[in-house]
Amino acid sequence: MLNPHYNYVDESIFNDGNITTAFMDYVETFYSGDDDKQDQVVNYEFQKFQKREGAFGKKLARTCQNFDYNPVAW
Repeated sequence: MLNPHYNYVDESIFNDGNITTAFMDYVETFYSGDDDKQDQVVNYEFQKFQKREGAFGKKLARTCQNFDYNPVAW
């Protein structure tokens, strides 16, 4: 759901309203009916993602900035 590649490559994604809306829609769909989990993801996990804290600050997550992410090539 929260791929560090996008955060490390281009922080401006957080300024794009379309991305924020799509993220909220995804969370509402994925955790449909679970308001506590939606709150956890949107208000806590997403902030950790943006600030590169916790698991998002680990060396493995930081290496994503050097990775040429191409899921089609998988």
